[in-house]
Amino acid sequence: MFSYKRAICYSGYRKTQSPITKVYPTYNEVLEDLRILEKEYDYIRMYDPYKHAQTVLEVIRNEKINLKVMLGMDLAAEYSNPNCPWLKQNLSEEDIKRNTAHNDESLRLLIELGNKYEDEIIFLAAGNEARPSWGDNLVTNERVAYFVNELKKHCKQPVSYCEGWDLWVGQIDPILEAVDFVSAHIYPMWNKVSIKEAVQYTIDKFEEVIKYTDKPVIITEMGWATSSNNNEMLVEEANVINQKYYIEEFNKYLIKNNKLGFYFEAFDEPWKGGNNPIEAEKNWGLYYVNRTKK
Repeated sequence: MFSYKRAICYSGYRKTQSPITKVYPTYNEVLEDLRILEKEYDYIRMYDPYKHAQTVLEVIRNEKINLKVMLGMDLAAEYSNPNCPWLKQNLSEEDIKRNTAHNDESLRLLIELGNKYEDEIIFLAAGNEARPSWGDNLVTNERVAYFVNELKKHCKQPVSYCEGWDLWVGQIDPILEAVDFVSAHIYPMWNKVSIKEAVQYTIDKFEEVIKYTDKPVIITEMGWATSSNNNEMLVEEANVINQKYYIEEFNKYLIKNNKLGFYFEAFDEPWKGGNNPIEAEKNWGLYYVNRTKK
């Protein structure tokens, strides 16, 4: 189950669409995307159990699309993080109450979808990057572990939680104890690692997590942005040529070692980040927004 498959993260929001504004891709737009992806991939990963994911699951079932889905919860902050660099939080008691209710509802809905689409959903995830010190959606280890255990109790699919590779090595052990398998994120670009060292860097961090636990380990995010204005990464190395090199070379490692890794991201995401079209957040796709391949 955790052996090599062609896998990619999928968010199908196009221009003028966004989960923030709740303008979602249509059935036919999702069908177009999945027809593209099923030619090159076996698994897709999605981040929340709401309208977009529900349409994807409906399309896969109705149109007999040959893709399996890893589906996760969407977690909102259950406590403030004054160290978040882009959002100085000061959550009120009402904010926390509302966010906690949101998380409980996300759990309920994921359980419902996990059971309804048992054949289409291969893995479940109890959230995404809710533990790093820089995050804006922080939830405690104990709360994430609770979500993991509830998913395991009510669904048949293996359950994980998706987080940066470094936190899996000694920092989120209560979650590690609960999950069926580990889902790690590895981004050389965010650590200013040159393309020349990026593939080996990814291998090293992946294998460090593997050595730390006896549970199966997969990568749920890795990739290379094709544009950036962010000084935290090597801006001059953000281009299509380097993305192609990184993807192709690391894929050789995955195949040789029979490991599973999801590339980030299928399509560019114009809804993310700010107003600058060249910023990295918008440009991780292996396909442009117009659905042509990079």
